[in-house]
Amino acid sequence: MTQTWSDDPGAGQREAATRQPGAQDGLTAPRPDQRVDAGADLRFAALDGWRGTAALVVCLYHLSVLGTFYDVSLVRNGGYFVEFFFVLSGFVLAHAYAGSLRDRISLAAFIVRRVGRLWPLHAFTLGLLVAYEVIKWSALRFADLRAGAGAFVGETGLHALILNTFLLHGLGTFPMPTWNVPSWSISAEFFTYLLFGWICFRVYGRLSLVALAIALTAGGVAAFLLQVQGAAWLRAAFPICVCNFFLGVAAYGAFRYIRSRVRLPWAYLEIVALLLIGLAFEFAWLHELVIVLPMLFAGTIIVFAFEEGQVSRVLCTGGFQYLGKISYSIYLVHFVIITGINGGSRVLEQILHRKLRIGMDVAGRPVDVLAVGPLWMGDLVALCYIAAVIGVATGTYHFVERPWQKRFDAWAFRMPRSRRLTAFVGHGRPRRAEDARSYL
Repeated sequence: MTQTWSDDPGAGQREAATRQPGAQDGLTAPRPDQRVDAGADLRFAALDGWRGTAALVVCLYHLSVLGTFYDVSLVRNGGYFVEFFFVLSGFVLAHAYAGSLRDRISLAAFIVRRVGRLWPLHAFTLGLLVAYEVIKWSALRFADLRAGAGAFVGETGLHALILNTFLLHGLGTFPMPTWNVPSWSISAEFFTYLLFGWICFRVYGRLSLVALAIALTAGGVAAFLLQVQGAAWLRAAFPICVCNFFLGVAAYGAFRYIRSRVRLPWAYLEIVALLLIGLAFEFAWLHELVIVLPMLFAGTIIVFAFEEGQVSRVLCTGGFQYLGKISYSIYLVHFVIITGINGGSRVLEQILHRKLRIGMDVAGRPVDVLAVGPLWMGDLVALCYIAAVIGVATGTYHFVERPWQKRFDAWAFRMPRSRRLTAFVGHGRPRRAEDARSYL
């Protein structure tokens, strides 16, 4: 996954109007040297903390190591957090760009920024996996060591590589994930971004209602593909992403409405939201929860956007904020590390002539699990893995993700008339008063 956190439009702090309801009609243009990204200086700090935490849960969800953590319902059902990222992406991008994409140049600049946000790190991690396939082929050819399936076949074939390169692999082109497994959500989300930009460009009023209608339509398409057609879940990845993303856009409309009209006990609602999410993950085997979870995620995002409870204060602390900042790198590099762990353990089995992996049934599906000894040793492996993921993600964030994002932002800024977009967007507020009124 998915976000997605892939929605992060800039590296600043949350805009002041979020805490000052009366300020949303003001327009403040940043200095020219601060206008590289139209969404700069936009942060919902508590939601950033959520993004980083959810990214780590997805990391553990993909780690097949036998330990006590493996049976925790939050981890075993952690894949649902990809939908959380989709909803969060819609919420944050609506905050950053709704009412701002009013001409073709602005739309083009938005697309350039989204490409810069997603593609460079995706291409880098894809390149690492290609290098791994070369090593795997060499080990089999020259040392007769097999690290799982053959190199460059099936899910890591050349056809899949081409589609992955152009972010086409999450549009129903394959029945199962390929190459960097969680990147299917990046593919689906990129094309959802394009749809969102076009909708913002074409729709001048009632965006939240239009978004809700799109979410319901896409949800119906996904249900038809999965339930009626019996398609593999990845065939419905794009409509699922569209449904959740535009639910997030509608949630932002609800947030704006509530912020200016309703005062609720947000501190208590944060606790309620956490309890409901815990219950939902505990009973995730109920198929009906597939419908409930996105709405629960949307409500949770609205609650934590106000940042008025103790849980929000914890999420706004430095550690959670740093995890949120590098969450996209965490999301994309963790499976590269898992691929190395899985391949390395299979090679060690052949060298040591010792069984290190066992077959298990998890939620009705067979899973190949690494068993290193007592359960506490599996937990220790998981801790070392998380530390490695954070370490590698820190490197990719500073040397790949952020530098290339800045390059694309600069290219977008140099586009004709794109400066007008960055000047008017300011801190995420609509550039005209009528845009602010028409959003709801």
